[in-house]
Amino acid sequence: MSDETTPMPQWSVAALGGGARVHALAAAMLEQGGQPAGWWLPPGQDASALPERLRKHFAPLPRWEELLVPDRVQVVLVGQGELEPLQEPLRHLVQQPLQLVVCHPLGLDWMFYYELAMHAQEGLGPPLAWNPLQWHPALEVVLARAERWSSPLERVVLQWEAPARAQAMQQALAEHLGLLRGVAGVLHSVSATALPGSEETWEHLELQLTGPQSPLVRWSARFAPQTHFKLELLARGHALVVEATDPLGTWQVNDALQGNLSLETSLTDCARRFARWWAKQQGVAPRAALKEDALRPPASPDDTSTDKASRPRLRVRPLPSPYTDWDAAARDLELVGAAQESLRRGRRIRLHEMQYSEQQVFRGLMSALGCGLLLLSLIVFVIGELVAGRMGWRWGRWWPGVLLVLLGGFLLLQLLQWNPTSPEKSPKED
Repeated sequence: MSDETTPMPQWSVAALGGGARVHALAAAMLEQGGQPAGWWLPPGQDASALPERLRKHFAPLPRWEELLVPDRVQVVLVGQGELEPLQEPLRHLVQQPLQLVVCHPLGLDWMFYYELAMHAQEGLGPPLAWNPLQWHPALEVVLARAERWSSPLERVVLQWEAPARAQAMQQALAEHLGLLRGVAGVLHSVSATALPGSEETWEHLELQLTGPQSPLVRWSARFAPQTHFKLELLARGHALVVEATDPLGTWQVNDALQGNLSLETSLTDCARRFARWWAKQQGVAPRAALKEDALRPPASPDDTSTDKASRPRLRVRPLPSPYTDWDAAARDLELVGAAQESLRRGRRIRLHEMQYSEQQVFRGLMSALGCGLLLLSLIVFVIGELVAGRMGWRWGRWWPGVLLVLLGGFLLLQLLQWNPTSPEKSPKED
């Protein structure tokens, strides 16, 4: 049977939370053939905030647990906003055989990112971190121009101005770090400097970022009445400057050697670019552009139409991509925290190269408990031998037994990490 007559697998998409980014992403997924399976909003969020087009297709979900029904949904989109009401749903959904796409950054808690990665070992792997700035169509044009330079990239400078407070600036930094990682490579150390006399440390801030093989990267931010985004790529004999009032909007590219140009785009274009990539990788990209009337709610359960019965259900598979890497997104949030620590200490902070896992977290916890146990043993010895023994208190003779119980209990805890039925795989195993 030819590809033209092979039925396209059907798949459903649901969404959690709100925000303009998840709205654009949901609409883009519908354009790629996804059938809306529902939208859950945390308590306190009004469903009227959804665009009318999305309200028309996505039925409100009273409980997020409805998404745990097997084969109910294949893709769940997660919007930005307050993190706390989304934590519990994400801990459960990431363990299901479905694809989670998170609008990054989802808060500033990098430890929660690593926690989700550990929970995801029971599902299809970590969520996809969708940073729309990394999927900006104009970014590909800028990088292509820089690749044609006769000398290597030496410096990357990103200047950000916005009428925002400290937390919003940190969110912007987390988003910009994804862009800088795509331009300059991996970044693992940061040195932060604030303008002396500022009421807030993020009122006028400058960061110096470096990596193992990256050029020098500088990120600066300051409070201003209007937003302004400026990105400079500099090399010997070459300079390229990008300016925009909105980093997700139109880019003005100033390039003296290859010519200036204006690249008009929007958040919708960023979402569509990601959705097309996702659908192509999963093998469900539509063969022709869908019309507006094709974006209809899923058929009712009693619908036994021939088309629905003949179409297989999509089995989502993990998709590796440097622009959706969950661990890299978590490290971006770590760099934001490192910038704050650098401001406090007044020196450069470098992130450690390590992968977090349940076993490593357990070993770290046991190391901390071991240090505490040594201190507790010393206290028991001092009280039991030097105090109670000298004073003639009878219960002072029990301290060896108390110490034995403490040490024995600690050693028994080590058995929790031993699982004879599922040994660790070596790096060479599939």
